[in-house]
This record gives sequence, C-alpha cells and structure tokens, in this order.
Amino acid sequence: MVDPIKIVTNFDEYGSKESTDYSGSFMLVKSSDIDEDYNTHYQNYIKPIINTSTDIIADYIKCDTDFSIDSWSTIEVINVLDYNFSGVIVNYSISSND
Repeated sequence: MVDPIKIVTNFDEYGSKESTDYSGSFMLVKSSDIDEDYNTHYQNYIKPIINTSTDIIADYIKCDTDFSIDSWSTIEVINVLDYNFSGVIVNYSISSND
C-alpha cells in the first residue's frame, strides 16, 4: 500500500530548477495470526520484511536510479487493517538532481 507522494521542486536563486524531492510512505505487510505474541510477530513477519524487502528497495533506489535517499525510517505494525497484517510502514524522502 502506497500513500500519496509529495513532490517538491527546488529552484536556485535564478529560478532554474535545481532538484526535485519526493516523500511519502508505504506499507509492507504479511498476513499474521492475531493470537501470536510480539516476539513471534517480530520474528515471523516484521524482521524478514526489514531484512529483505526494505533493503532490496533501498538498494535499488541507491544503485539503479538517479535518486538519492535523504531519509528512510520504518515503523513496526501488528494486526492492522482488520486483516491481521503485520509488517512495517516505511517513511521515505528521496531526491533527484535535475
């Protein structure tokens, strides 16, 4: 799930486009069991997403695009969206020098 993306265009003192910043958030979750304790949720759902999926996305942005990551943070979520999903919300800010 991806929230709306905020786009900010930055200009230099002469009015020329200097860079573009993109920020927002997205959620990566897996179906989980509501009866499991925190440690089980963390080990089975949250940790694998943090250690694989978010790293793959961040590495792709850094290595295979013209963007640079300005900030990247994760928030753990457990049993969200009335479907017992557990995982992370990623808040990001990336920029592109034009």
